[in-house]
Amino acid sequence: MQSSRSLHWMAVPAALVVVLVLLITGCGGGAQTSAPPARKVLFYRNPMNPKVTSPVPAKDEMGMDYVPVYADEAALQSRTESRKVLFYRNPMNPKVTSPVPAKDEMGMDYVPVYAAEGAPEGQGVPGLAAIEVAPEGLRLAGVQVESAVRERLARTIRTVGTVVPDETRIRHFHTRVTGWVEKLYVDFTGQYVRKGQPVLSLYSPQLLASQEEYLQARATAARFAVSDIPEVRKGGEELVQAARRRLQLLDVPDDLIAEIERTGQPRRDITLLAHASGYVTAKGIYEGQQVDPSMMDLFTITDLSTVWVEGQFYEYEARAVHLGDEAVVTLPYDPGTRLAGRVSYIDPTLDPQSRTLRVRFAFANPSLMLKPGMFANVELAVDGHEGVVIPASAVIDTGLRKIVFVSLGGAYEEPESPQAAALSKIARQFMTRLHIQVQSLTPRAMKEMDIHRGVLILAVAPGPAATAGIRPGMVIEQIAQEPVDTPAQLQKIVAKLPADQPVPVLVRQGKASIYVVITLPKGK
Repeated sequence: MQSSRSLHWMAVPAALVVVLVLLITGCGGGAQTSAPPARKVLFYRNPMNPKVTSPVPAKDEMGMDYVPVYADEAALQSRTESRKVLFYRNPMNPKVTSPVPAKDEMGMDYVPVYAAEGAPEGQGVPGLAAIEVAPEGLRLAGVQVESAVRERLARTIRTVGTVVPDETRIRHFHTRVTGWVEKLYVDFTGQYVRKGQPVLSLYSPQLLASQEEYLQARATAARFAVSDIPEVRKGGEELVQAARRRLQLLDVPDDLIAEIERTGQPRRDITLLAHASGYVTAKGIYEGQQVDPSMMDLFTITDLSTVWVEGQFYEYEARAVHLGDEAVVTLPYDPGTRLAGRVSYIDPTLDPQSRTLRVRFAFANPSLMLKPGMFANVELAVDGHEGVVIPASAVIDTGLRKIVFVSLGGAYEEPESPQAAALSKIARQFMTRLHIQVQSLTPRAMKEMDIHRGVLILAVAPGPAATAGIRPGMVIEQIAQEPVDTPAQLQKIVAKLPADQPVPVLVRQGKASIYVVITLPKGK
């Protein structure tokens, strides 16, 4: 009886085991229906000697199982073997390459670097090769693909100019006789005068004598006019013409000569008229003062309806500036107003101190917005030609060269060197918030300056950097305590900085590093 109860107790667990097995089998069957199909094994390879294979599972002399080779792996290997080998790379030091198979000091084989399938011959960058990246890898790495487009490139060069008068519109006022100023009609600097307007009244014994000579010549000519001898009549006419020409050469106005002819009396004082319209920019006489032709200037009258703006351009920008190029000027006090002008003169020499080129622009100034002595922001569009444009973020700047990766279709990416035309919107662009233009430093330049990082400032436009004393030729090493190695890195740091708050910037000038503080404007 005891044994019977014992068997019955054992029977219950057995039944449970059968039920569990059936459940597990059923679940397993469901899982198998959704599992991917099994990979096809082509053959088995000796793990220590890949050249030794077997069609069936086997073991080597050391008892190690042969490794299965699947169909998809064999296809990939076949495709890899059919690709062109560009060169071989040291597995421990990728910078060391060889055009033929080789081994390193440890006896390890150099790794072959293949060309991309379908890649054009002769493309790429020496020392670099195309890579194959699965779409999943590109997505995880955050790689974005942008189209390279052909556009009309017009790089903008900016500089700060100074408004100066048009030298061809400056007139100096002198007297041609000795005399005394009886009355001064233009009596302060800055007064506007029109052509033909009275400037001063002058008493001059020389002018008085010339008037009397003219009246005597007219009287003599009247007596000679009744003569029967033609030569006598002609002599009288020539005498009058000579006396009249003398008055004209002494700046006696024609209407005053007509008045002398009508009245028959000389004028004690002569009123001199302005020869041109403009503003009195210099005045050197007062009422009652004696004047003579040896004096420098009585007045300087300047026509400001057209003015010049003189700007300085760096040496590397000189070849981009040409006579007749269109330019736009804006004023610091009125940035919304844009005035159009053209390049009217380019200095044939560079300033030996600043290494800059002086360029002159001519601007119409009917409303007198441009006043001599003002600073003006000048924008000059240059290099107007078609080129391939790529995003600035696509360029990898190593300091020695700039590299971009070009998608060849599928999963292939090939390194390329962007052309100079494409870089015209990359390397020369101004950073909006800083208003500066920068480029990477070469290892040689960093060694000469004894620094380990930084970007070189090429140009500085009016803005926060210029206000802080940052000038071309300096190197930005840090901004907001973050190290700066490339222009792209600087752009990212600046983009996230708060506006209207002081930011410390570590700059290098020569052998010394100093901190300056700038306040960034709002916007990106």
